[in-house]
Amino acid sequence: MKEIFSGSILVILVIIFFALLLGIITELGWTGITKWAGSLYLITLYLAIVIGSILAGIKSKRMGWITGLGVGLFSSILTVVFAGIMGETINWGVFVLKTLINGFIGAFGGIIGVNFSRD
Repeated sequence: MKEIFSGSILVILVIIFFALLLGIITELGWTGITKWAGSLYLITLYLAIVIGSILAGIKSKRMGWITGLGVGLFSSILTVVFAGIMGETINWGVFVLKTLINGFIGAFGGIIGVNFSRD
């Protein structure tokens, strides 16, 4: 459980890092973000889930797919909680679909992480 929590926190931190990075790049004059904002958000989210799941899999050293699945699901819940706190409207159908996708991606990241771990 500790690995899932730390992996999910890493997911949120990676999302914040990439959001700040893209914000800085936009302020420096890159206008491509307006055309690709939706795609960049999904790429950032999925990359963050893979990174967090790999870390959780490395820490758990066993049952990587369950650990990665937990990271994907828990980070989705954290994301929707933060969106609700910020007053965003939540489309529950889209949320459930994205949560399932995040869990699927997280499971593969956890498997990769377990294979990187040293016993």
